[in-house]
Amino acid sequence: MTANLTDVRLEDSVTELLARAALFKALALTLASPEPAHREQVLAAFDPLTGNLDTPLQTHFLLARQAWRVCGEAELPFLHARLFHGNTRCPPHETAYGDGRRLAGRETELADIGGFYLAFGFQLSPDHPDLPDHLGTELEFVSLMLLKAAFAASNNMPEEEQITLDALRSFLECHLGRWTGAFSEALAEAGDGDPYLETARLIEKTVRDECERLGSQPSP
Repeated sequence: MTANLTDVRLEDSVTELLARAALFKALALTLASPEPAHREQVLAAFDPLTGNLDTPLQTHFLLARQAWRVCGEAELPFLHARLFHGNTRCPPHETAYGDGRRLAGRETELADIGGFYLAFGFQLSPDHPDLPDHLGTELEFVSLMLLKAAFAASNNMPEEEQITLDALRSFLECHLGRWTGAFSEALAEAGDGDPYLETARLIEKTVRDECERLGSQPSP
């Protein structure tokens, strides 16, 4: 009976890790440069997540999904360009949100982010290159880390699982967890941007929940 209970708990833990990985992957997709059928791709990534989230997060998720459902496919490239390209008030890059911690400079921050990626075999796509501090890239890295933790857990590799989760905790504390709130606020101040505004709010809530789950305490 004890063994069976342990197996059930392990299966639940792995299932939860995979669900969290899928959510971060879907959120990363929303920020990709819109190509034909981008809206449909986002909705296809969102649909399996429906009903599998905690109630507070589910509310933000449903608002974001509805915003993507009602947006026009043709307007997405123009909206994406206006909000995220060039001299914009809503930069999707971490190092655009500087503070005293970054006295060492932007290049040092980028190198630190790259160090996390290198340590866990995460490589930027040569087909869609972007700086390592792009929000979509950082979200996708979190998804990968959760997948690695799920693999370690399902294969009885507790040390590897702990190493992965410890690194993820540090990445959230030093990087992603520090600026998603500022990004969401920037989109709100822009005064438009649905579905990106609702997605930013969902990202902020998702990252905050992940920080709480892992015991990460980033300084905004």
